[in-house]
Amino acid sequence: MNYTKKILSVLMAASMTLPAFACNKDSSKPESTAANTQPAESLEIKTDENKGIQMDLEFKEIENVANNSETEPVATVAVGTDGSLYVQKTDINKQLVTQENGSAATELYTGTTLATKVPNPEYTPDYKTYFSMWLDTTKKADFVFDGEFLVYKIKISEDAQDGVYPIQIYKDDVSNYDGKTLKIVSNPGYICINSDEPTPSHNTDGDLVLNGSVVSGKPGDTVDFVLKTEKNPGFVGFRLWMSFDANIFKITRASAGKDFETTAGLNGRTVD
Repeated sequence: MNYTKKILSVLMAASMTLPAFACNKDSSKPESTAANTQPAESLEIKTDENKGIQMDLEFKEIENVANNSETEPVATVAVGTDGSLYVQKTDINKQLVTQENGSAATELYTGTTLATKVPNPEYTPDYKTYFSMWLDTTKKADFVFDGEFLVYKIKISEDAQDGVYPIQIYKDDVSNYDGKTLKIVSNPGYICINSDEPTPSHNTDGDLVLNGSVVSGKPGDTVDFVLKTEKNPGFVGFRLWMSFDANIFKITRASAGKDFETTAGLNGRTVD
């Protein structure tokens, strides 16, 4: 079955839900509930005379972040009075462990990866998902570009406490015109509130690399968080799930970055 026919069959099967246009990278994993929150009739799906399919760039905020075993959970790390970093203890069910007085139990943080760093050891993030998708097979070829991919305008809460807050793509589904699901490496970005900027990780061991930006701001500021592509072999469609701390941020606008917009001819598609 060629790629266009495969997409059409999936769209027909998913007439009441957001269509999944490429195979999940691991068929043993359940699909995220994030993909089932928007009715298909709200999406504009176009076809051309050669049965090419075009779906506009779409964005949607989703309440719950799905689990993804390939991504280390985001830890909340606090600076102790001794200057060391401490993380909240969790039990076997990943529930926070509390002390007799009801406060959170902590332990020395020895991790070197993604973490929210705040001064308050009692802080608990409220993680939500920002979902994006797009598809265009009318060109009958892949869209190849590197540089600015997606741009998110983010409002920092007026009462946000100082700290370093990660934003990451924790689940992805990106496909080329031949129907191959690309292996994606996603390096998280950070928004730093009155805090030193960390050195971001830079793993490139994938077909396509997505790099989040590192941005500084103050409570009340609005900043641009940019997702960039690197070593992009080309694709015709994607679904991305990005986690962010809703206690601290509100995404007020999302749009195609200049390099993606130019390559795909999206003409400034944004969502407020």
